[in-house]
Amino acid sequence: MDLVREFARDNSEAAFTELVRRHVNLVYSVARRCTGNDGDAHDVTQAVFIILARKAAGLREKTLLTGWLYETTRFAAARLLRTNARRHAREQEAYMQSTLNDSSRQSAATADTAESWTQLSPHLEAAMSKLAAADRALLVLRFYENKSGPEAAALLGIREDAAHKRVTRALEKLRKFFVKRGVTLTATAIAGAVSANSVQAAPVALAMTITTAKGAVASSSILAIVKGTLKLMTWVKVKTAILASASLLLAAGVVAVTENKIKPPTDSSLVFTAAGFVSTESHQLPFDTNNTFISDGTVLFLYSNESWHIQFTFQHQIFPGSSELQGRLTTMIDDKQIPGGIREILSFPSDTNTLTADGKRISKSATVRSDRFPNIGQQQVFLPWLTLCPNPELPLVNSNSIHFVFQPKLFDNPKNEGGFKAAYLEPEEQFLSELTITNNGTAFTSDGDTLEYPAPYNNGFIQFSYKVLETTNCHGINFPLSAVLYQYSPLPNGKSSEDTYQAVIAKISIQQIDVGDSKLTLLPAPASVVAFDERFGLPGGRTVNYGITNDQYYAPTNQRMQKLANFYRRMPTKRTSWRIWPFNK
Repeated sequence: MDLVREFARDNSEAAFTELVRRHVNLVYSVARRCTGNDGDAHDVTQAVFIILARKAAGLREKTLLTGWLYETTRFAAARLLRTNARRHAREQEAYMQSTLNDSSRQSAATADTAESWTQLSPHLEAAMSKLAAADRALLVLRFYENKSGPEAAALLGIREDAAHKRVTRALEKLRKFFVKRGVTLTATAIAGAVSANSVQAAPVALAMTITTAKGAVASSSILAIVKGTLKLMTWVKVKTAILASASLLLAAGVVAVTENKIKPPTDSSLVFTAAGFVSTESHQLPFDTNNTFISDGTVLFLYSNESWHIQFTFQHQIFPGSSELQGRLTTMIDDKQIPGGIREILSFPSDTNTLTADGKRISKSATVRSDRFPNIGQQQVFLPWLTLCPNPELPLVNSNSIHFVFQPKLFDNPKNEGGFKAAYLEPEEQFLSELTITNNGTAFTSDGDTLEYPAPYNNGFIQFSYKVLETTNCHGINFPLSAVLYQYSPLPNGKSSEDTYQAVIAKISIQQIDVGDSKLTLLPAPASVVAFDERFGLPGGRTVNYGITNDQYYAPTNQRMQKLANFYRRMPTKRTSWRIWPFNK
C-alpha cells in the first residue's frame, strides 16, 4: 500500500505507473475471463485503474490491494456484461479456443496442465465468485500472483497452517463447482492449472494508455463502466478493503469479512414473462422426409414465486398421410408447476372429454404428475422450460450422471444413468447455455423393460444436445434469446457411436421478455376441471380423481389428499375409473 499512499498524497505519476506495471496483468486476465472479449477486457481494465485513482485516498492502510483489485474487476466486468451481454455466449467459446492455442505452444511437460486449463478457464471466475471474499483473496495471492504459503499468510495476517487449510477447503469448493459443469479435475490439477495460466500478459499499449489517461481522456463507454461499477459497489456495500488486521481474526484463524454478492436484486425474487415461437421436427426414420411430424406455434412462459407456467398454442401440425387426424389434434398444451409436481391441461378443437361428477358435466380435465419438468416428448413445452426456467431442476443422479430417460417411474432403474455436461449463462448463471446427455447403451421399452443397443452403440452415444444460440440483456439479466435442441438416434448400420441422426429438432426464438410488471398475459385456466392425479403411485397406474376450481392444487403430502388417496387404494379397480370427488379449495 506504500505506492497507493504515495500516489494519494503526492499525485505521483511514478507511483501510479508502478502500480499499473505490477497489477495490470492480473486485472486484464480476470477481466478477459469474465467478459470473454479482448475489447471489453481492455475497457474493464482501464475502468478498474480509474477507480483506483479516484479511491486511492480512501483505501485503508491494511487493505490487501491484490484482493481489492480482483473484487473491483469482477464488479466492473459484471457491470459491463449487464449492459452488453449479447455477444458473451459465443465469444466465450472463441476465448476457450484462443486459450487452447496459447497453451499448445507450451512444452510437452505442461500438456496436462494446459488441457486442465482449457476445461476450467471458462468457469474459473464464476467458481471464484461462489467463495467467501477472504478465500478469494487467499487464492488470488497463492495461484494468481503465485505467492508462497508463508507469503500469503503473512499478507493476510493469519497463521500459515490456517492459510493452508483454507486453501485446501477453497480448492475443494472449486472442484465441486467444476464437476457440476462437467469438468472433472482433482484439486491438485486445479491448483496447477490456475497457477500456471491464470495471469496472462496484458497488451503492452494498455499499461501506457492507463498511466497517461487515468480517466482524464477516457471514452464515454469506459466512464460509463466506472460510474456503473461505483454504483454497484455501493449497492452491495462492498468493503473497499480486505482487512488483515489481527483484531479481525477468529480463533480458527479465519478473517471475518462479509461475502459480497454481485447479483442484482431481481435474482432473489425473479418474476418475468416471455413470448416466443417454437418449431419441431420429428423423424421416425433417418433421411425419410415422408415420415416426419412437423409442428410450430407460439409459447407464453411465466416465472413467478420460483414456479413456472407454460402455454403453447399450435399454429401448424403436419402428419404426412394422416389428414383424418386433424380434427382431433391438440390445439394447446398448458403445463404449470404445482406443489409436488405439475398439472397439464390439453385443449382440442372440440372438447368432448367430458365426465359426469355428481350429475354435472365437466368439460375439462387435468393430468397431475410428480414430474419436475414437462414431458420431454412434448418438445413444444419442454424446450421453453429448458430455455427459460432459471436453474432448471434436471434429473441428476450425482455430479457426474443424469437419468437420460426423463421419466420418474424409471429413475429407480440403475440402467437409466448416463453422463452429462452442463454450462450456464454468465455472469448470473440463471439459465442453461449448453447441455449434453449421453445414453449408456440402453434402450427402454414402453413397459419399462430394457434392451441393449447393438455395437457400436452399446458403449454409449450422445442422445441429447441443447445449446443457446443468442442472448439478450434485460433489466441487467442475461436471458436466452434463441436455442436449439437435438435428440439423436443410432443409424441402422452405424460403424461408430458417432453415426447417429437427428431424430428430433426443436428450435425456440424469444420475441418479448417482460421483467416484473408484464404486458403479456397467459390465458386463464378453466374455472373447474377434473384432476387425474398420478402422484400417489396407485397399483395398475390408477389415478386419484377429484374436482378442482380456480386452478388451485394441494401437495400430495396434504392430509386431505392423503386421506383421499388412501380411500382410492381401498376401492376396487372398476370403481376408481369413474368415481369423481369434489376437492375444491
